[in-house]
Amino acid sequence: MKDLISIVVLVYNTSKYLNRCLDSILNQSYKNIEIILIDDGSTDDSKQICIDYVNKDSRIKYFRKKNGGASCARNFGIRKATGKYIGFVDSDDVIHKDMFLILYNNMIKEKADMSICEVTRFNEKPNFTVNDKIEIYSNIDVLKIILEDKKICSFSVNKLYKLENIKDIKYPIGKVQEDVGTIYKFILKSPKIVYTSSELYGYFKREDSITNTINIKFVYDYFSMIEKRKEDLKDMNITKYLDLNYANVILGICIDLSLNIDLLMDKEFDEFIRKKIKELKLLHKKTKSINTKKHNILINILLLNRNIFFVLMRKYLKLKRQYHEKNIKY
Repeated sequence: MKDLISIVVLVYNTSKYLNRCLDSILNQSYKNIEIILIDDGSTDDSKQICIDYVNKDSRIKYFRKKNGGASCARNFGIRKATGKYIGFVDSDDVIHKDMFLILYNNMIKEKADMSICEVTRFNEKPNFTVNDKIEIYSNIDVLKIILEDKKICSFSVNKLYKLENIKDIKYPIGKVQEDVGTIYKFILKSPKIVYTSSELYGYFKREDSITNTINIKFVYDYFSMIEKRKEDLKDMNITKYLDLNYANVILGICIDLSLNIDLLMDKEFDEFIRKKIKELKLLHKKTKSINTKKHNILINILLLNRNIFFVLMRKYLKLKRQYHEKNIKY
């Protein structure tokens, strides 16, 4: 029998999407799985749906806990896992029927410590793609790719890990964007990593998702974890990539703020952002030679005049959204 894979599913008020998520996991062609449902204190019908599925399939284990956030729930799920390998699925997402089979086979074939696939984002139905191409990386190479914001992202999902390698690593409690503060630690524990460009994980773009919502806490948390990651990796000989990532994070936050300009009415937060833009000026000098042309142009506008940048980005993003809503390729 093949090795047991633990699949941890975080559940919190996702009753509208939970059935399709669990069905996509139960339909996996890799059958030796345990499905660990962590209900983080849902107040909708998620609890009953979970119980119905537990009665339907003996591979499902259900745990309900007091609401403590995604980090607390993920840590709880890791503690409950008994498989040799472990993966994560969010309860509003769906996965390709062969996702865990492909991730597992790639890991075994290449004797790797982590296996990664690509993500496809969707509103209605995911557009999965499958190919036979794989690439092998060291963990340092994967960190560089993530910092350059290329094809691999700091998601917990879309990956298969050796449980032994990550079981003692904790997600930061009380933080949003917890993946950013954790995945690099998983990667450091995984010397050899196999990657496929097959899009096997369907990431549902919810308007009310925490990852689509920017607020002051989000920004503070995000910067605190980016800075902690920068500090932890300072001796890895990837300083220019860390600086590049930090510069683009500042740019990205300012782009998001262009549609949430009222947040800057908080004087302390406004001063925080102004300080980050000043830091960006120095970072830009260090990294413009390796940054993209698009990012360099946007950073130059931001450094020239913050208010003009916000106006231009707000108009651009609103126009982009209008095209998207009309299903016109932009």
